[in-house]
Amino acid sequence: MNSKRVVVIDIGVGNVKSVANILRKIGFSPELVSIPDESTSAALYVLPGVGAFDQGMRCLAETGWGSFLISAADQEVPILGLCLGMQLLCSGSEEGDTPGLGIIPGKFIRFTETLQEGSVQKVPHMGWNTVDFDGPARSWTPENSRFYFVHSYFFDDVNSPVAIGRTTYGKTFVSAIKHGSAIGFQFHPEKSHRYGMELLSTVASESGVSV
Repeated sequence: MNSKRVVVIDIGVGNVKSVANILRKIGFSPELVSIPDESTSAALYVLPGVGAFDQGMRCLAETGWGSFLISAADQEVPILGLCLGMQLLCSGSEEGDTPGLGIIPGKFIRFTETLQEGSVQKVPHMGWNTVDFDGPARSWTPENSRFYFVHSYFFDDVNSPVAIGRTTYGKTFVSAIKHGSAIGFQFHPEKSHRYGMELLSTVASESGVSV
């Protein structure tokens, strides 16, 4: 399944054109693919997503991408999930009733609007915020890089072994995960200007994608 190209998965629930455009801007040649077949091989699969969890899972099932990505993960082919795409790679979400792909262990819960101190925070979490990356992921972006978030649900275990990045919004939550060959970012690197470009460039290059 492995080759030197990057495939952006188009199942109708993500801003795939924005993701493809930013990849082109940093020197890659992404291909948008709606339905996988025997020829759909890549060095990196990118799963963007905006919208509801159950809708995303339904689209993955109907297009065949769900089983395809599970097989790709089993073969240790790199996969990158963005925002809802990150959530779909995991076990499930409070937002829906459908199980996730289960490629990365972990579930998502909704932000609470009331903090322990009695103050109120806006949901969804929207806007620019920092990510504190762990371990080898620290080298992916310069220190104090900022990324653009839009989400109401977050990865529920801040101490999970798959957590590689954390962000604070009322409380500390997991904003980046990695398990095997699969990576997830809760934020939108395609909307994060030079910080997102640097991050995507590093991840794609480390995955073996050719410029």
